[in-house]
Amino acid sequence: MENLKEDDPTSFVIIPSYSTTIRLFHDHIYSLIIHKNKDYIVTKINKLESMTTNFQLKIDEKNLNKLSDILYYSKFEYRKTRISVDIFSKLKKIAVEKPSALHVEMRGYPGITNCPILEPLTALKWTVYNCNKPISSAEIKEKKVINPKLWPSKELRMRFYQTFLTDNEQHNQQFSILWHYYTMRKAETQLVDKEYKGKIRYLSIKYLNKVLNDPAVPIEFKRNQTNEASQQNYKVFHSRSKKLETLHTKISHITNKKNITTDKSQHKNNENSQYFRPSNSIASTSSDNVTSISFLSKKERQVCSIQR
Repeated sequence: MENLKEDDPTSFVIIPSYSTTIRLFHDHIYSLIIHKNKDYIVTKINKLESMTTNFQLKIDEKNLNKLSDILYYSKFEYRKTRISVDIFSKLKKIAVEKPSALHVEMRGYPGITNCPILEPLTALKWTVYNCNKPISSAEIKEKKVINPKLWPSKELRMRFYQTFLTDNEQHNQQFSILWHYYTMRKAETQLVDKEYKGKIRYLSIKYLNKVLNDPAVPIEFKRNQTNEASQQNYKVFHSRSKKLETLHTKISHITNKKNITTDKSQHKNNENSQYFRPSNSIASTSSDNVTSISFLSKKERQVCSIQR
């Protein structure tokens, strides 16, 4: 994050984050997008409840260590408790001011709990839109409704799918199987009234089972895609072992500590060694290494690039 360029919408980091709850049968993944102005701008993008849960806040550079620690340590396994935890809400404690609400117009999703897939893709959709049509602070203050859509959803997914293709035909065949099932499901769901959420959920589960039962689908694509997941039982933490620290306690220690330079070697010696799988990949950036978004056209790539 230190290498993010100031006032540059093409310089950003997307970090999958989450909230845990005891009120619902499932927890939830959403995304945090970080840009740099004079302060660090953290944008929460949540497709599930787009008109009520999207916000943006500013974090002073002096709190960069705390921001980094919260995001880093949230990737480990913690003890499951009856205390709900929302990572973005914890960031409010180190913010410069209260978060600004974002009035984002996006259709939610009534299907299976596939937020670990849909939410990062939605965040990418938001950043690509912001690259092409930068969203100003004035628009946010005026509570302007933002519809971050450049292409139809199928075209966006086509471009995303094409980024995985290589010169290896066997490799491409594996992804083409998944794309085939997606297009079949899309053809059916387009014929269903969006108000009939039960029917759309039924079709989502139907095609999930087709993927699970197809021997041509690689086993690594089937991991964590179980029938249990399709019943909306997704959870971030499962263990109640008292040997594990609670995330609530860990973050409280971070937010309450003084702003001092931290020893990065401490991260390597952290007692928690099991990563939280859906979000253990944090995109890093470097001002010396810039690559274009590969699923954009040549003209679009000249406009919007992603640092990595």
